[in-house]
Amino acid sequence: MPRLHPAQQQIKSERRRFNVLCNGRRFGKNILLQDLAVEYALAKREPVGWSAPTYGDVMDDWRALCNVLAPVIVDKSELEKRLDLMGGGSLSFWSMDKPDRIRGKRYKAFIINEASFVPDLTNSWDMIIRPTLVDLRGDAYFSGTPKGMNGFWRLFNTRADDWARWQMSS
Repeated sequence: MPRLHPAQQQIKSERRRFNVLCNGRRFGKNILLQDLAVEYALAKREPVGWSAPTYGDVMDDWRALCNVLAPVIVDKSELEKRLDLMGGGSLSFWSMDKPDRIRGKRYKAFIINEASFVPDLTNSWDMIIRPTLVDLRGDAYFSGTPKGMNGFWRLFNTRADDWARWQMSS
């Protein structure tokens, strides 16, 4: 994994249960999210869900993490977009264009990359994603660049003790 720069390290050290990253296009959000996914799945041996607005967006992250984790993958399903790792952790990849497929899963962490482009993000969070975190008291990460006053904007403006948010430029 690439080394995190100081702003990425700051986010990692200040994170809470629910985290919203509203950062510039060249900030390195994907690198940070991949680092977090590896931490949960490999170091903590937990199940991780990873999503993006479209199948194409998911595939970029799938390929990157397949390459990084190749030495520790014990089972890989191209069809299900699932990686099982040494030690018992796993990564499952989902497209948010059909979020109902995520129902019934359970995760210690769920990452939504490019969350500002997810249609009806608020409903998907409330009705589909958040329930996947209940059993393991899991964490969530929403990452994106601003795109108006949509679901990502609403999550960014959530004020609660278990929420953290960052807005940093590239």
